Amino acid sequence: MTSAPASRLTLVGGLCHRTPGPGPGLKRVIMTTYLRKIVTFISDEEGASATEYGLLVTLIAVVILVGVAALGISLSGMYTSNAAKVAGALPE
Repeated sequence: MTSAPASRLTLVGGLCHRTPGPGPGLKRVIMTTYLRKIVTFISDEEGASATEYGLLVTLIAVVILVGVAALGISLSGMYTSNAAKVAGALPE
């Protein structure tokens, strides 16, 4: 009399499954679990929105830096011009 392999509990990918003994059943459970995790990872958009916000913040920072640099050059020219006018207006 041949007995069927005993089923057992296996821990696969953090999930507990009742599978037949070693063989194709266990491989199928492992592949199914991994495929399910891959699909969940790909469909998860939480990280994507955080990345988008990071890119927006970076773009805004670059625009602010360019604006401040342009304003600084403009103010420097204005102060130089005013200093020259004041120096020319003072009696010697």
